[in-house]
Amino acid sequence: MSRLRRLDRAILSEGADSTPIDSDDQESLIAHLAEQNNASRRFFLRVLIASILVEIPISVLGMRLSVGGARPVALLLVCHVLTLINGLYDFQHPSEARGELFGGAFGASIDVETTRRNTDVVGKLVSAGKWLLSFYGILVLNTVVLLQLLRQVYLLHGFEAIDTLLILPVINIIAMALVRKWYGDISREIRALHGLKYKFKTA
Repeated sequence: MSRLRRLDRAILSEGADSTPIDSDDQESLIAHLAEQNNASRRFFLRVLIASILVEIPISVLGMRLSVGGARPVALLLVCHVLTLINGLYDFQHPSEARGELFGGAFGASIDVETTRRNTDVVGKLVSAGKWLLSFYGILVLNTVVLLQLLRQVYLLHGFEAIDTLLILPVINIIAMALVRKWYGDISREIRALHGLKYKFKTA
């Protein structure tokens, strides 16, 4: 039995008389769970983004003093900024959870019908551009920048310079991806609760 069905059974069996929940109450319960999920996501993102904002000046200064060179410092700064941009995606409304930063404004200007009317090359370029502007496109770009940063630091100082300054951006990227996955998984389970609703109206 799935976790959702166990939850449904627990709700039905709550109370001595095992009275079924009214249809409106079921809808209210699902809406409450969705709001709790949204609130938890916003809280964790605020904490993560605040920690990154605190890290930026400290890590940039530390990179300049310990590693030196303008390129590693610039790459580290770009990595932090891209992680913050990923955080902006997750502050959107759940209906925009596909990861389009500009939401309806960008999506509406390049709709499916317009893409079909364009040539295959233009259509592919549009699709590639939309993917690059998505949460996962920025995440991949951020990973590439981080790998470039690790390479630059290794070429300058070897493994001894790969310390906390470079571990923190990795942790930030992983944490941002995990928050999104956690939120998405719970959102899908909450939406699945609509399929478990039953019709019942109290007098």
